[in-house]
Amino acid sequence: MRRMSIAIRRPSLSALGLGALIGLALAARLPLFPQVAYMAPNPTPLSDSAVWEVWSRALWQHGLDDLSAIEPRTYVGYHYVFWAVGQVYALMSPGFELGTDRLLYLLKIPPVIFDLLLIPLIFAATRRVCGLLPDCETSARELRPVAWLEERGLAARDTLGLSAAAVFVLSPAVIYDSAVWAQSESVITFFMLGAVLLLAAGRPGAAWALWSVAFIVKPQPVVIVPALAAFTLWRFGWTGVARGAAGALAGAAGALGYIVMTGNGPYVLDVYRELFQTYDTQISVNAWNVWWPWQQESGLRASDVLFSVGPVSASVEAVSFALLVATTVITLAYLHTRRDLVGLLAACAMLVFAFYLFPMSTHERYLYPLFAFAAPLAVLAPRWLLLYLPLAASFFLNVYFASPTDPDMSKAWLNSDLGYAMAGLNLAIFAVACGAMLSQVFQLRLRRLSYEPTAPAGA
Repeated sequence: MRRMSIAIRRPSLSALGLGALIGLALAARLPLFPQVAYMAPNPTPLSDSAVWEVWSRALWQHGLDDLSAIEPRTYVGYHYVFWAVGQVYALMSPGFELGTDRLLYLLKIPPVIFDLLLIPLIFAATRRVCGLLPDCETSARELRPVAWLEERGLAARDTLGLSAAAVFVLSPAVIYDSAVWAQSESVITFFMLGAVLLLAAGRPGAAWALWSVAFIVKPQPVVIVPALAAFTLWRFGWTGVARGAAGALAGAAGALGYIVMTGNGPYVLDVYRELFQTYDTQISVNAWNVWWPWQQESGLRASDVLFSVGPVSASVEAVSFALLVATTVITLAYLHTRRDLVGLLAACAMLVFAFYLFPMSTHERYLYPLFAFAAPLAVLAPRWLLLYLPLAASFFLNVYFASPTDPDMSKAWLNSDLGYAMAGLNLAIFAVACGAMLSQVFQLRLRRLSYEPTAPAGA
């Protein structure tokens, strides 16, 4: 008999690094599973996870065929997860006892899984960005740790990719959001970043399908539509726009098809109609943004007039919209100068930042996707870490004090002078980032003007 030999390939150093980082990220989260994030203080503390336990039980009892049993009304994309959690938990607890550790842990598993899935996605994004910023990669290669690892077989791009993924996944706010609060920001961020990568790779149909799934899970991904739409048109023309529209419809059909076919279409429409309403008294929902100090000090409302010029009066809501439009124009002007993955990541990060700072009824967690978009850029251009890290610290404090693990702390530090200081810090960081974008736009414009041929005399 002939002997058959099987060659066993050793895993690459980058694969080992990814595995180690995934293990480290999981180890940082598992000890936090018993913790609960409380939205309301004692004597009647309330947590989001307690609400989701009730939703999981309702979906286990009624299934996805009758969503009217879910109260209060909420976005429907994540109901698939709550339904699945309910099915699994019912096998463990036939009586579906609420308030158990086992049910709490089951609710935390999906967002933690997507935390871990974001690691290879950010790793891949960073490697692609390296090819677009060769000077930055060369500079990084001169750093002693990067050079040392490259001598031992780990390419500089892989080291930078692992570093960017680590900066994101080991961020305290990212850990807290999934492992303590059990929120689903990691889920929508995974699909949003995946959409950006596919679009930059020339696949608008698949990109918009992923974006559509993210939007169905939570409506926040609508904020990056201007960047995705402009990029699609500029890079792929109207054919690309048509492919993107078809992909978005396919993604929505896949995510909502069963729910709509079972007669829940009116429920879905009512949910999104309510979600996009502006509440006059809630111009900031726990977000340390531009409106936060005024809301706390004077009870500022969306309908209040900020200033008047002759017969024209500008309300808080109108100024909010104007600031968002202005930021979007600046961002698209920058994206027009850099129509590649670098520009798309930066544009999406900036739009997320503006969405956190200016619109009405912004929540504290709306800043979350920025850190996934910006991580590859911050690692390759270390000067941006001077903005990225303080913003990450501010975001963690905002998230923690919005729903702390101790109900007695709920709302105490959130409404303190710390919140005012952090709101100022966030606005200062935004101003620097916005100024950097404008500077690049003007520099490129001046460079193009200097290369334009001079018209001959008498022409």
